[in-house]
Amino acid sequence: MAFHPSAYTEFRYRECLWRDDKYEARFHYELVGPGVDTMRFTETLQFTPATTSRVDHNRLQGILVLLGAVLGLSYYKAAAPPTYVIDTPGLTDNALDYLRLVITEGMAEFAYRNGFGGPLAPDITLSQPASSAWPVENWRELDGDPLVPIGGGKDSIVTVEALYRQRLHPVQFAVNANPVIHRVARASGHPLITAKRTIDPRLIQLNGEGALNGHVPVTAMNSLIALAQSRILDMGPVVMSNEASASLPTLVVEDWEINHQWSKSEAAEVALQAVIGPQAGLQPAHYFSLLRPFSELHIAGYFATVPRYHQVATSCNRAFRTGVGDVGWCGECDKCRFVFLILAAYLSPSALRQ
Repeated sequence: MAFHPSAYTEFRYRECLWRDDKYEARFHYELVGPGVDTMRFTETLQFTPATTSRVDHNRLQGILVLLGAVLGLSYYKAAAPPTYVIDTPGLTDNALDYLRLVITEGMAEFAYRNGFGGPLAPDITLSQPASSAWPVENWRELDGDPLVPIGGGKDSIVTVEALYRQRLHPVQFAVNANPVIHRVARASGHPLITAKRTIDPRLIQLNGEGALNGHVPVTAMNSLIALAQSRILDMGPVVMSNEASASLPTLVVEDWEINHQWSKSEAAEVALQAVIGPQAGLQPAHYFSLLRPFSELHIAGYFATVPRYHQVATSCNRAFRTGVGDVGWCGECDKCRFVFLILAAYLSPSALRQ
């Protein structure tokens, strides 16, 4: 049965439900249009549970409600309707501004590839009044060990090692961890905790029936998942591994700057830092990238000094797309060629080939 995106005029973020007994969040969404069946979706997130009863539920709920709005973009994009309605309570005006920015900038490549001719700017409406922002005097100070999202590649390895060399105790974190991530985590000697994200299978089915498809701001999603996990475990800051070049546009169409990596950019980092205070009572320093000032070449030089990772890490995107995760480097894609070149400045030819 064919799916016709233009038939849907409204996307609805219906509910954000938290199960304290299961440490599970469920998000409910709908695509609505006149004369067509409503498309309903449910996404589930399973977090690593707390070992104490110190979960700060108010701050956690503030993060989860915002997280659900951003996760919803995976389903919104199936039709990209002109209206995004939020029925679930708990979002501040600051959160709505953040969501607009993530849609406009984080989905710019999606808009370009699908022929929208410019940035997406849906009418975002609340079905009930916006929540009050947390007063600044109640924003929480930092404590606890840093939580470091890892992906199995060199950048997050450098962050973990740099923190450890400063006598900190980084805890690694991954969403839907694959064999490469587990292998890298074991090589580090530092603990790994995980969350499991389950996308509604109906979305995958629609992709084969004519739904719009393309890039969504995954790093923004994973950043908010990490912030939620850090609140569940009462940890310190979420420390990302996004470097300087992530702020540069990857495509310019007339005056429209499109950045495939926007949610890794400095602008995205600043925007998330700005919203977590009013939305969840967290200090801006609860979220930052340790590698922001550094170039890819600088990071490669640091990575070259930690040889125990050289046989376990991979930055090859094709390795992850295969679903195997254990194939290492394909040696043919642009990412493999790029990493080979920058590491060539620091490793011998034989070590690099190995």
